[in-house]
Amino acid sequence: MSETTYWDRTDPFEEKLKLLEAAWQRKDFRLARTLAHSLRNTAIQAQSEEESPGTPLLAAARFEAVDALPSPWKNWAKGWKYYKTLTLDETIGQGRPAEPVEVLMSFPNEQVTSLTREVRVARVNEGALKEVPCQVIGEVRRSHERLCKLLFMADAPARRSQTFLVLYGNPDAELPAYPSDLVTTGEGFGLDIENQFYKASLSRQMGQLERLTLKREHGLELFSGGEDTASRRH
Repeated sequence: MSETTYWDRTDPFEEKLKLLEAAWQRKDFRLARTLAHSLRNTAIQAQSEEESPGTPLLAAARFEAVDALPSPWKNWAKGWKYYKTLTLDETIGQGRPAEPVEVLMSFPNEQVTSLTREVRVARVNEGALKEVPCQVIGEVRRSHERLCKLLFMADAPARRSQTFLVLYGNPDAELPAYPSDLVTTGEGFGLDIENQFYKASLSRQMGQLERLTLKREHGLELFSGGEDTASRRH
């Protein structure tokens, strides 16, 4: 027997509304609160299943087979069956080292098992492929497609184009675990959390975020508490 869905185990939204109104009229507030909570769960489930995540950059049907790649690239991508091609253009003449890129992607449902585990990003670098750390968030299923937001860093030279391959279709892929430059120092509540992009300092008394330094913005410092304040260190 197939597993039942949420909708097989609950009353329809309209029926819950009728029961809620009847409970309210009887002043059965305990039941009314229970039904209100159930209505909230129904709305959350419907949002998860039906809300549009947006228009993907590449439609699910736009893909190529890894076997059609040149031999060196095909050997590099061994184990993956499909890929999509992304081209990024820098158009304003400003170099962008380690620029965050976020794109909405769509994949045929029958070609993937878990986007979080399978998706890899490779940059075409001087005729070879080089893996770029990436992260998949917000994976959802809509009809015959799976969609997700794909995040990765791109070094974008001024007025240059870069080509990336988004590989997928490997049910045996391990969950990626990329090395990180994130460092935490301090003891107890008084922690400093830092990488090449920012430094977050927590309150030594309470542990909440007290100061955030954005290293790429000339040392812009943001302070919590009171009115919004910021200062620049030159």
